[in-house]
This record gives sequence, structure tokens and C-alpha cells, in this order.
Amino acid sequence: MHVAAHKGRTEVIQFLVDRGANLEAHDFGIRDTFTGAMKGMTWIPLDWARGLVRVGVQSALPHPEAEKLLVKLMTERGLKIPPPPSSSICLTKGVNGCQ
Repeated sequence: MHVAAHKGRTEVIQFLVDRGANLEAHDFGIRDTFTGAMKGMTWIPLDWARGLVRVGVQSALPHPEAEKLLVKLMTERGLKIPPPPSSSICLTKGVNGCQ
């Protein structure tokens, strides 16, 4: 699910959800960060679709259609939708950087 969200593959996201995939599943966490402030932070597929997670040297690109689908699916299931960060600078300051 996380890879499909990261790549913006809406048809794969829908396929997985139709077969019971967990929309709130967390990944295994960040191992490398600029400051180390976010080490161990975990992400759900929606975060990946929003372009908040970088994989190795790959850029973290947002996929609005995947985000829209994930929000729709989560809403239909009564799941909490985390708000998007207000800016990318928040992520460089660590988990609580925006507060």
C-alpha cells in the first residue's frame, strides 16, 4: 500500500483496499534523517501520497489523486484523516516542528 501511494498508483490502492488492506498501516520508520530528529517516525499510506516520505535518493513527490482516493476511502470507513503539514520546513525540524 505504501509503495502504491508513493508512486500514485490509485488502481493498486483501490485493489488492495478492496481486498482488506489496512489504510492506517504504518511503515517501518525512518532510518536516515538530516538532523536525526525524526528517526523512527512512521508513516501511513496517506503520508506517502502527500509526498512526505523520501525513499533513499528518490524525491518525495506528492500524488494528489492518490491522496484524494485515500482520504475518500478513509472517510468512508470512519478513520481519522491527519491534517497535511502546513509547510515542508516542518518536516526538517522534526515531528513537532510545526507546533
